[in-house]
Amino acid sequence: MKIENCSTIKGTGNFDKCVSQVESILVAPKLPLPANIEAASSGFESVDQVFRFASSTAPMIVTGGGMLAAINTLKDHRLLRSDFSGDVEELAEAAREFCSSEVIIRTDGPVIQLPNARGEQKLNSLNFDLCKTMALTVSLLRHMAAGENQPSFIKWEKSIAGPDGKPLADLGWQVGVILHHVLFTEEWGRTAYEAGYSHNL
Repeated sequence: MKIENCSTIKGTGNFDKCVSQVESILVAPKLPLPANIEAASSGFESVDQVFRFASSTAPMIVTGGGMLAAINTLKDHRLLRSDFSGDVEELAEAAREFCSSEVIIRTDGPVIQLPNARGEQKLNSLNFDLCKTMALTVSLLRHMAAGENQPSFIKWEKSIAGPDGKPLADLGWQVGVILHHVLFTEEWGRTAYEAGYSHNL
């Protein structure tokens, strides 16, 4: 993307406005997003439709690396409690403080200077969009909270731990697919029969 005659983009630090923009563009657009595969592949036109039609009291484990990194960043800087369990207003307040902090430019790149001696966060190509990810997380949590049922708890995890507490494997959609096939053997058998060996690929 190129913006003619633009040499600098300055963030406003207005986290609530960022949440509303993320909500209107990514989560609940007025027109369906053709590229929104996560929603479209399950028959929905947007992510917010999923939450309007379905809710659950089951525990929610969020495995997305970007969301996990955003939550852990806030914990690392003591803006969120280490046992944070998905309270949307607690997350929004922490994100407001983080995202309104001053960005200073050093010789080795930009750094977010956090207030109240909470340290600093170096920005790079992997975390420059932390505030957008925090806004997306807040928006999704608000949709979950607005449902008829709410998750009994929400955790952000990257891996499955063994009995000794050491990580065994990364969590992700693959684990969900495997569990689905294990639990619905008739459906898996029929699909495998119809699709042939390529189904397992």
